[in-house]
Amino acid sequence: MLYPTIEQPAIFFAMLATGFACGLIFDLARFLTCFFKSNKIVLHIFQFIATCLCFYLFYVVNLYLNYGLFRFYAVLAFLLGLLAQRFLFSKIIAKTLKKFYNLIRGKRKKEKDS
Repeated sequence: MLYPTIEQPAIFFAMLATGFACGLIFDLARFLTCFFKSNKIVLHIFQFIATCLCFYLFYVVNLYLNYGLFRFYAVLAFLLGLLAQRFLFSKIIAKTLKKFYNLIRGKRKKEKDS
């Protein structure tokens, strides 16, 4: 065995956090598309970039912590973190980002009116 079994819970929680971070990346990509008036090309570009970033993040964390070995529990933890963020916290984050967007948009309108 390449690493002791005692490190497996730490790897599990690190991959869980990585999945959660990837969910945040997808939320950020969705937020950035709001600035482009729902242009489908821009939406696909941001989703592609977010997907590439998530694959890269998964690869780097797996390589650093798990020595590049793909274990079922690591992939499961990543997917659980991603799904937890997307289904449990995504609405809260979307509401916060919507308020932030409206705040920015309101300031931009005031600058144009001046």
